[in-house]
Amino acid sequence: MSTCIVCHKPLQDAPPVVECPNGHPVHRDPCLKQWFMTGKEPQCPFCRERYPTNVQKFFDECQKERKVREQKAAEKHAAEQAKVNPAVKEKREVFQRVQNLRAQQKYDAALNLLFDIQEKYPNDPEISFQIGNTFFIQQKYGLAVNHLMKAVKIEFKQPTAFYLLTRSFMALEMPEKAAWAAERALVHLGPEETEYREFCKTVVNQKLNPSSPGT
Repeated sequence: MSTCIVCHKPLQDAPPVVECPNGHPVHRDPCLKQWFMTGKEPQCPFCRERYPTNVQKFFDECQKERKVREQKAAEKHAAEQAKVNPAVKEKREVFQRVQNLRAQQKYDAALNLLFDIQEKYPNDPEISFQIGNTFFIQQKYGLAVNHLMKAVKIEFKQPTAFYLLTRSFMALEMPEKAAWAAERALVHLGPEETEYREFCKTVVNQKLNPSSPGT
């Protein structure tokens, strides 16, 4: 092929060019980059053949850039919401103060702030999550479970909350409940093999194979 499989323009218009194992050429930038920014696997846009290792590294770079862009977009959206919604601004400021207090290991002060704001917004899942997270950091797992469960009952799609529930149930020696939480964390975690995902997969596998090593 003398044209790019994505934009169909001559290959020499935008070198360098990348080919999959089946010989399908594509401009590395912007064509392949745009494909990688939206794709979940380092595969050829034409035949879906997996690219070799050197191209997979480019895929990883694109995925990192995608996450940075998404984070910036989320922060911009949150800032815009805060301008028109005083409640959003108030909670953001509290969460920032809580984060700073936890960094200084001033957990009681952080909890006091969270409980105060929870009185105003009793059904806010993020407040319940932050309370549970603070108790988790303190290794007060029973209290962490109480507030994390409240968070996921209000808003189910919270993979980090389910991950912390998994860790808490394991610390409390409640493997069945840990597996329950891990399964739900895996449903909502992204495809990337993060530490969270790896831990939850291990917990679920131990439930499915109780005689396997490490149980």
